Amino acid sequence: MGLASRGVPPGGHVHLVGIGGAGMSAIARVLRESGYEVSGSDQRESAVLGALRGLGVTVDIGHRRRRVEGAHLVVASAAVPDDNVELLAARAAGIPVIPRGEALALLVQGLRTVAVAGTHGKTTTSGMVATLSQAAGLDPTWLLGADLADRGPGGRLGLGDLAVVEADEAYGSFLWLAPDIALVTNVEEDHLDHYGTMEALTGAFEQFVASSTGTVILCADDPRALALGPAVQAGRLITYGLAGSPDVGAAGVETSAAGSSFALTVSGRRAATVQLRVAGRHNVQNALGAAAAGLALGLEPETVAEGLAGFAGANRRFEYRGTVRGADLFDDYAHHPTEVAATLEAARWGPWQRVIAVFQPHLYSRTQAMWRSFGAALAQADVVVVTDVYGAREQPVPGVTGKLIVDAVSEARPGRRVAYFPRLEEAAGYVSAHLRAGDLVLSMGAGDITTLPQRIIDTERADTEPA
Repeated sequence: MGLASRGVPPGGHVHLVGIGGAGMSAIARVLRESGYEVSGSDQRESAVLGALRGLGVTVDIGHRRRRVEGAHLVVASAAVPDDNVELLAARAAGIPVIPRGEALALLVQGLRTVAVAGTHGKTTTSGMVATLSQAAGLDPTWLLGADLADRGPGGRLGLGDLAVVEADEAYGSFLWLAPDIALVTNVEEDHLDHYGTMEALTGAFEQFVASSTGTVILCADDPRALALGPAVQAGRLITYGLAGSPDVGAAGVETSAAGSSFALTVSGRRAATVQLRVAGRHNVQNALGAAAAGLALGLEPETVAEGLAGFAGANRRFEYRGTVRGADLFDDYAHHPTEVAATLEAARWGPWQRVIAVFQPHLYSRTQAMWRSFGAALAQADVVVVTDVYGAREQPVPGVTGKLIVDAVSEARPGRRVAYFPRLEEAAGYVSAHLRAGDLVLSMGAGDITTLPQRIIDTERADTEPA
């Protein structure tokens, strides 16, 4: 680890501001498992914080100047404003303050690193790489954007010389990395509140692939990802995808609600048979990217296939949350139009008679830029419920609400049943009142929409309990 370059001695104290986020909590876990004293703060309580406390991490709710006292280093989440009292106190005391992206890069310094970037698919793809490399006995360290269904938290310290990381393009975070293997799933319009233009965003991805010291892996199905090829400075280029003639591809793809199967092809030849436990063609595509990474690590195709068969999914990626009156409740992190469309396509493979999509837009800037695309994607569902925007770090923008997306759904599919409820509790009440056996209720978004399934379950319990 490279923390010494930031003045942190072995066993030193690192404080994380915004510790409850997926990426920050993964860093906290790896730091703690590495023997560092770790503390942190966040605005609200969560199960993630409880789990960190169980590891010996000191976690406080709310931000106070005194909480950085004694720290050798402070790590700041991108969601935390620069005028946060803890960050101001640390700077005044001469304590180094670094962004999450730099902390991630320091943690994997000296390790062979596979970094997975892209507008979407990076959590699942990096989770697949982590799973198959662990199954192959490489004992990797990993820092991911979500917990893995049957392999535990998104942060893990391994004993091997390999690290697998999810490389986030937001705020240029992934540019701190110089991975041995750089993988790009796709490049689409997003985070333009930071980059300003699509050209600037593409330029950042070009810098990312140029930083790789070994192999660059690009999805041939995505034109912008494939166009990054000329930016590769050294090493070899591997392409993967479902169409055309990529270096790593699939033949005989069969998909059902239970998962997918296909023949893994390498340079056009069948090399192994893959059985996936996750549904959707988009997950076949993710698996091909992970397979390419496994092959770049020197694993045999059969070993890669065996590892992929062990991947059971990632937290909030089409995750089953319960059943109410014969209706299944699932939750997904989809917060970009392409992700919403892919998730709904996967849902259509299931046994459900009706799909009820409940969507919470994330960020005013994203909603303002993509509301028509969100409407077109959501129109695949039988019933659509939209809440108001989850602003996260952003201030409200006049005229930008979930109602824009509702109007776009009606425009894309006239007559489609669509409702707008600004508050989550209103949306949960509406869905509860209209549930019927055979429904799939699919909550989607990157905000607190993840609480919707439990709200529906709690409403059902309250209605059925005797007075």
